[in-house]
Amino acid sequence: MRGETIGKMHGQSAIRAFFLEPTLNELQRLHQPIGATLGRHGLTSSDIASPYAWVPLRCHTELLEDAAEQTNNPYLGFDIGRRFDQRSLGPFCALLANAGTLREVFELYGGFQGLWQINTRFLIERHEDVTHYTYVIDDPSIWPRRQDAELTLAALVTLGRQAGFAHWSPETVEFEHVLPADKRPLRAFFDAPVFGSCDANRLVVANSDLERPLGHGAGGGAKVLERRLVDLMRQDNGASETTGIVEATVAIINRRMGRAPLDIATVALEMHTSERSLRRHLEEAGTSFRDLVQQQRLLRARSLLRGGHMPLIEAAARLGYADAAAFCRAFRGWTGMSPMRFAQAGH
Repeated sequence: MRGETIGKMHGQSAIRAFFLEPTLNELQRLHQPIGATLGRHGLTSSDIASPYAWVPLRCHTELLEDAAEQTNNPYLGFDIGRRFDQRSLGPFCALLANAGTLREVFELYGGFQGLWQINTRFLIERHEDVTHYTYVIDDPSIWPRRQDAELTLAALVTLGRQAGFAHWSPETVEFEHVLPADKRPLRAFFDAPVFGSCDANRLVVANSDLERPLGHGAGGGAKVLERRLVDLMRQDNGASETTGIVEATVAIINRRMGRAPLDIATVALEMHTSERSLRRHLEEAGTSFRDLVQQQRLLRARSLLRGGHMPLIEAAARLGYADAAAFCRAFRGWTGMSPMRFAQAGH
């Protein structure tokens, strides 16, 4: 990566360089070596010189975990998130300043998520009394990622409070990782029940809070700015049709795995294409739907089994298997060893 622009990261999990800035600022504040830290993760200062340059997402998550260890602060990501300054988002900050409600703040964030990060999603599910905001990294091989998850959810709450709802709190907060024994810092900041070992990272927010006026509303100028920002950031997002279809297929596989039917006909329907067309595009990319499903199951299985904390029956359910026995047979076929042996070996 040295001596070249990272540029487009299509087919890889990636993030805009400006998201690394708060971590580097924290290291600098604590007099930690910036250059050496970047180098350990395959980066140089020139790679992040442009705030909108693409950086591998793995570099970002590993940098956060490394920084937490360097500073002896297991809550580093959370601390960065709760101190997040919306001005670091550049022109996007002007859009937030014109949001009329908290719901508009989160919808704006969700609208830009795909332009800021590749192979991650910000899902919005509205229910009768609450709305679920779920942050997902679609690459299960990126693990651990505790610092990134806690930074992201804390930053979202901070954005809501900075937008004009200073004392707002979610109803519940959920994280996919195992929480530390001392949850008091998290509970004090979120002012809500906090749970770990969940299926994803999620804020559950009362609809009544989301609809409360913030005291200002988006005008025509804000809409023009939003369109201009989207156009500018899309200019280097143009993957080929085949590459884009593979990425979209993988994203749907990960979203449906363990939650909904996972067959090519259903996925093709969700993508508004025919099963035949989807098969053809995947063949052109040198893969198949079955291969993609197996690859993603193996990646997720490995991440679920790390640390040996998750019961096999729960791991099987999250991977879409009917029972633990079916999962064990599949895993042995992939790796030549049982899930239990894999977990004990600390892979």
